[in-house]
Amino acid sequence: MLYLYYFPLVAIALSWVSTLRAQIKLSKVYDGDGRVVSRWDKHLPPFLPDDEFVSKERCNALRMTLISQQKKNGEGADADNGKSISWALVTGASSGIGRAIAISLARRRIPVILVARDKSRLHHLSTSIEDCYGVHTLVIESDLSNIDAVTKISEILEKKNIDVDILVNNVGVGGTYEVVAMSDTTIDQLCQLNIVNTTKITQLLGAKMKAKGRGRIAFMSSLTGAVAGVPGTAVYAATKSYQRSFAASLGREMEDYGVGVTCIIPGAVAETKFASSANMANAIVWKFPIGRLTPEIVAESTVRSIIGGRQEIVVGWVNALLIHVVGYLIPSRLVMLIAEFSWKPPPILSKSKQKNKGEE
Repeated sequence: MLYLYYFPLVAIALSWVSTLRAQIKLSKVYDGDGRVVSRWDKHLPPFLPDDEFVSKERCNALRMTLISQQKKNGEGADADNGKSISWALVTGASSGIGRAIAISLARRRIPVILVARDKSRLHHLSTSIEDCYGVHTLVIESDLSNIDAVTKISEILEKKNIDVDILVNNVGVGGTYEVVAMSDTTIDQLCQLNIVNTTKITQLLGAKMKAKGRGRIAFMSSLTGAVAGVPGTAVYAATKSYQRSFAASLGREMEDYGVGVTCIIPGAVAETKFASSANMANAIVWKFPIGRLTPEIVAESTVRSIIGGRQEIVVGWVNALLIHVVGYLIPSRLVMLIAEFSWKPPPILSKSKQKNKGEE
């Protein structure tokens, strides 16, 4: 019976061998100075936090330190030096995880294209990144729930003559509602943003990456999309499951061209507005003190995984335990009931039974 203990080791070995070919073909990522970016770089500037969740005094002090360091080193935005440069496009970049990912990329001196609806927050973030990290940014105000959003983004990139090497599909809407109670407008908007336009912008920029033979594509999925189902937020969970499946298939299609595709699976993330705007603030998952994540933790795990070309990353040890261990040991029906209990606010505490939209 001792041979049973070798099964996990064999599984790990087979998993590594199956990804070896993709790793060998994987292209490089370049910063704004044309240097190859390493995911294990230990000499990164501090992370500028969001002053909505951290004291403005602390943020301003850190901001001034970073600006002073830029001036001392004589560094500044320089993405037009003729060298290979990897521009990154982050959707939903104005707040939460998207904002943190943009900063995480900027810490590695990778120029960033910031896409979201909130123009004022985008410009504030753009200024902060350029002043604190000395890299170029481009602001694109766009609501990706609109049918023509991808076309407009493409036109702006062509006009600016910018090729995107890193695409981070972060934006998404969610909420708690029974499927039969959802309006047609809510269903259309949720599917248009989480599925249709996410697929379209991936197809558009992915085709250019294939032609160049380099690039990275990432999808911010969800723990809800990695389980059998989540009653109470069924459509949102299904769209996140779509993204996970899409990322896996796309990754296999693109590996021959040196393009890495990564699916990121976080759970509950503190210091964002998603829980309240999606009417999930009273759900148990937000009250559980162990394993809660912050945007910075998710962002750093995301960017390191993107650079390394990892196929999938579950952020947080509690979430990894649930997906990789518990999910295989207990029936899917029971996993689904646990997910419902965790993510669906108790009726007595729920502020509204009507649909509520939240941007990740």
